Amino acid sequence: MSDPNQVIESLQNSIQFIHLRKELIEIPLPDGSVKRMLVLENCGLTNARRGRMDRSIKDNPLNVEFIDPLEEYGAARLYVDLACVSFGDVPSLIEFMAMRPEETSVWMDAVMRVNPDMLQWIRDMLDALNEMDKHEIEKLLGGKPLPAASNESMKKKGRKRRRSGSG
Repeated sequence: MSDPNQVIESLQNSIQFIHLRKELIEIPLPDGSVKRMLVLENCGLTNARRGRMDRSIKDNPLNVEFIDPLEEYGAARLYVDLACVSFGDVPSLIEFMAMRPEETSVWMDAVMRVNPDMLQWIRDMLDALNEMDKHEIEKLLGGKPLPAASNESMKKKGRKRRRSGSG
């Protein structure tokens, strides 16, 4: 079954998966296309997909000269966490790396709503960054200046989580 819409419909209507939390998302892309995905609660199926994706990424690194291996590892780790619980028109790793932050945020937020315990490492990292000041973060980045929007959006997310009591 290769049609993304058929995959989504099958999972939404399958008696085996009826008890799991799900969320249908659409991510509009700059070229006018839309990535339509069903985010599914973590289960045996998603764990099997995670193992397959982990192996595939380890066996087939991107080897793109402009991407640092450490950056590729971080992006791949986040990508696998998102993609293993997502069905339908799921972006490839290289498509994911080219997505804008506002596009990945839609996906990440849906995964965290459906799977509250997933991506804890992201929450921990954001909490740690929220405790640091701009100069400490820039030092971690090897002296590169932190874009003002990135710093402010990280601080807003941290404040929002602390107010809501989640995290």
